[in-house]
Amino acid sequence: HTSRDQRLDMSGGGKATSGPPGRTHVGGRGSSRAPGASGLARLFQPRWASSPTPPGSVSSSSSSPATSPFTSNSIFAPSDGIVRVLRGLEPQGVRLLVLKQLLAACKPLQATRDVFTALIATGLREIGSLSYSDLLYEQPSPDGRPLVGAATCLVIHSWTMLFSDLVDACERYELERNAEGADPQYFHIDIVVDRGAPTHKLPRKSDEFSSWLTTDYAKTVADVGAALIVLSPWDSPVALAEPWCLWELHCAIVARIPLSVMIAASQTPSFARHAAGTCEALDILRKHLDELTTASAGALDLEGHAITQEICAVGNDGGAHVLNGIRAAIWRRLGDVVIESVLDCVKHLVWSHDENDVITRSADQYLDLANSLERAGFSARAIEMYERCLDLRMSSVGAAHRSTVLVLYNLAAAHERFGNYYRARDLFDRALTSAPAALGDAHPAISQMKTGFERCRTH
Repeated sequence: HTSRDQRLDMSGGGKATSGPPGRTHVGGRGSSRAPGASGLARLFQPRWASSPTPPGSVSSSSSSPATSPFTSNSIFAPSDGIVRVLRGLEPQGVRLLVLKQLLAACKPLQATRDVFTALIATGLREIGSLSYSDLLYEQPSPDGRPLVGAATCLVIHSWTMLFSDLVDACERYELERNAEGADPQYFHIDIVVDRGAPTHKLPRKSDEFSSWLTTDYAKTVADVGAALIVLSPWDSPVALAEPWCLWELHCAIVARIPLSVMIAASQTPSFARHAAGTCEALDILRKHLDELTTASAGALDLEGHAITQEICAVGNDGGAHVLNGIRAAIWRRLGDVVIESVLDCVKHLVWSHDENDVITRSADQYLDLANSLERAGFSARAIEMYERCLDLRMSSVGAAHRSTVLVLYNLAAAHERFGNYYRARDLFDRALTSAPAALGDAHPAISQMKTGFERCRTH
């Protein structure tokens, strides 16, 4: 992240400003213009508010795309009463619609920090006490549902990440969780919800800042109730080397809220290549997590340094307690991320090869994935992949084939390690029935099957 003090300086200009008295009209014909009104007029009126064509629809207009997500000539800052309502919404979030509007207005391949600077900070410079989401609170939306509401998901990300990756991750998160017609997700993303008001500036004294981190901010994370971290680059995620992100992860883990992990969309092709076959992705990510230290969380400013000190102070162990918790939480969820990627590869095989080749290659993919998952400690998911591989082997080459017998043996061993002794004994017995003919009497796997069968029989 850019430090929060830096962000507040960008949005508030470092000046002590007060909120607008009553309902202040900014811009528009016949009004007294506030400083920076022309910028606000462009920034804070959704394009769809004055157009019958909702976002995502095809318009018959031939006009060129807007360079800003907001094009009206008139905007009202919230009244004191609305500001009090907004304070009651804390922590607040914005809908995916808002993020997509920003994405449509930004340049291709633009970093999140640059989107904030170009589209948000400039317009907020003279307001200071309000956030981007505050100014959207009373704006209409195509479906009549509020654009701003109580946050349902904290998004943990690096400011150097492509903004398109950030929006894509939020969209995938919402699609995975929301049935058609369900209430939308409200994303708590710093660039749109952070305020620049003096009363909301972070404490300057280190002891006050420490207290704010461990109480107020930790409560904010817990109140949101769910978190999403977006990894980019996938093999060396910047978010896992930034103090703010590490602290947000720590707060989410301590609060025991659901944590989702997603690979950035721009990283998906590379990740998929390393996830398929030998499943090298898990080994690369494990190595990166093992090397995670507070020293890698490069504190480039006083605020980052203060957060790193707080991380180190949690267990009085130089940050080991916090980092171990983060490693475990991320690692538990990476297994599912890798499985999803490999299963996508398997699905694509159906459209690329003849049926026999599809079955063989799919079974091989499942077997490689199962072996990698078991080696990485994901025993339950490894068993699931062994079962899929066995089903394909049985339907394609039969129970007596060498490859089927070896999968039976691997599945039996996995069940034994997982403590499913009755199931493991049955699988060892099935494998031993066909093993001599399929493998040859002298094959070392046969003696291992017999030993495994006896171990399971005694439990």
